[in-house]
This record gives sequence, C-alpha cells and structure tokens, in this order.
Amino acid sequence: MNERVWSEYSKKLYSTFQDTEDNIIVYACPGAGKTTNIEHIWSLDDKATLYAVFNKHNQLEAQEKLPEKANSAVFTLNGLGHRIVMDTFGAVKLDKFKVSNIIKDMFKRERGKYSKESREQQYTLEKMVGIAKCIDIGKGFTHAMYEDALSVHDSIEEYPGLYRDTVAVLERSDEQTKVIDFQDQLRFPVIYQCNYPEYHNVLGDEVQDFNPVQAAMLERLEAKRYTLVGDGHQSIYGFRGAMNDSMKVLQDQFKCI
Repeated sequence: MNERVWSEYSKKLYSTFQDTEDNIIVYACPGAGKTTNIEHIWSLDDKATLYAVFNKHNQLEAQEKLPEKANSAVFTLNGLGHRIVMDTFGAVKLDKFKVSNIIKDMFKRERGKYSKESREQQYTLEKMVGIAKCIDIGKGFTHAMYEDALSVHDSIEEYPGLYRDTVAVLERSDEQTKVIDFQDQLRFPVIYQCNYPEYHNVLGDEVQDFNPVQAAMLERLEAKRYTLVGDGHQSIYGFRGAMNDSMKVLQDQFKCI
C-alpha cells in the first residue's frame, strides 16, 4: 500500500499539534479533507481524547475507522450531553414532545377554549422556545436575545406576549430534569452543575454550525487542548441558533491559534 502524501498545510497542522499545547482552529475549505485531518490527529498521541462529530452517521463511521485509544471516545454532542445528564440526574426519559406538552398545558389553564389562533400561537411559541434553548447558556433569555431571534428568524409570527410566554415555558422546561428533549441534552449540561468526563484533547468537527449552548458545553469539558475544524462557507444551521461568524467567535472563546 502506498504511503499517504500529506499536503504542506496538513503537515503544519500536525506539527503544531505535536509540538505545542495550543488550542487550534482550522478554517477549512471544500475538498480540503478537514475530517481526514482531524481523524489523523486522533492518532498523534495516546492522551484521552474526545472526538465530537456532527451526527450519528459520522460517529459510526469514525468509530469504525479510528484506532482504539485508552479513555477516549467518539460522540455526537447530543450523545455526549445525554451521557452527562444521566451521570448527573440518573435515569431520564427522552420526550421530543416535552415543550409541546408544556405549552398545551399552559394554554389550556390560561386560555381555556382551544381555537385556531391559539393553535398558531402554540406553534410559534414552540419555535421560539427551541431557539431560546440554543442561545441562552443559563444566564437568562433576555429581551435583547428575543429581539435578535426575531430579526434572524423572520418566519416567526410574533404575537402579544410571546416573549413572556417563551420565558415561562423555558423555566418550566428547565425545572423538569427527569424528562428531557434533544435540546435539553445540550442545554442541561450547561445550565446545571453536571458531572463531565475528563479528556486531555477535544477534537471538534463541523464547528461552523455551533450555537452558543454547544460551544459552552464543549468549554465546560475543561480539556487541556481543543482542536476545532470547520468551514464557514458551509454553515447551514442558522435556524438552530448557529452563531453568526461562529468560527471567529470560537477562535476567541477558546483562544485558538
């Protein structure tokens, strides 16, 4: 088998990883082999490493390709978050309708009669709560955040009291720690004092689509070193609260070279 020939850029990346303890961010471009680079970094030392991947398919693919490494793991951020939540709160029930059920109960108690208008407002409120869960890192969903969300997500039809309802539903959802939805898998490890696993290295792929809660969860791992890879031109998850100019934000947040 022919030995792989690495580009000069890849060689520089690998030498930086091996010769320093600096946090690294890689501004990749289409076809640059960013995932191949980060998977190669996995094999450059024997220290406990977390490889945070974008989805379950990427996780299974990486687990099949990467060599075994002591005290190391490949997780999606949701999978990692779920593990952290269970290690902190014990057994939990995953319910994708959690927020929807909270909203229906609140509307029933407060408004009684069900109508087309209330159904439309419930749908709008559910969308706004989902956005709030992605951008509020436990310091409170402020009115400024709310206004920013409205400006970015122009499909949301604001109604009188939407901000108040969003805060109320968010608070009720946060109180229910034994029933979680997919966003709670990321949010709860950030807003609560949770039991995090320990890793020396954290490798993050597709970070151009990180939202503030995902970035905060990665930061709370308190790893010795982070290597983050993404392509800002491929950011497609603004509707999930992905940060504008996320690569620059993450570079500053993690003090990357």
